[in-house]
Amino acid sequence: MRAARAVLAVTRKELVDGIRDRRSLGTLIFSSLLTPLLLGILLTTTAGSARGAEDLTLPVVGAEHAPPFVQWLGQQTGVRVVPGPADPEQAVLDRTEDVVLIIDADFMARMGRAQTADVKLVTESSRDAARPKIARVRALVGGYAGQLASLRLIARGVAPGIAS
Repeated sequence: MRAARAVLAVTRKELVDGIRDRRSLGTLIFSSLLTPLLLGILLTTTAGSARGAEDLTLPVVGAEHAPPFVQWLGQQTGVRVVPGPADPEQAVLDRTEDVVLIIDADFMARMGRAQTADVKLVTESSRDAARPKIARVRALVGGYAGQLASLRLIARGVAPGIAS
């Protein structure tokens, strides 16, 4: 019982001293107001960059070489395919484009022979603002490749689940 009273007396004394100390009181008030504000700014900025990847304008060079692929890209949610710039590397370096997809001229011929068809992605990965868009385009290309692989397995009479 005495110990409890002693603890209460010390606790009360420390609370009164803490309230009297203007500097610690000011720090408490300042941090309690500033922390939610900083957290709100951080979350808004993060959500804004992710939203930029959802609405994607994708410049494609050589779209005429792979009409089914370009059509598939255009059907994806939030993706708008536009003709690519004459010089994709310079456009990315000049920051007029974040990402440019280049389709090789032999894309359809290689697809017809069931070979790997190359596409190139021109990016500047050091730009933080471009990273969500780059990741989205990579995921789209990978998704298309995965669908084609599954269809090729089905055409050969193999269940796609076996591959995974």
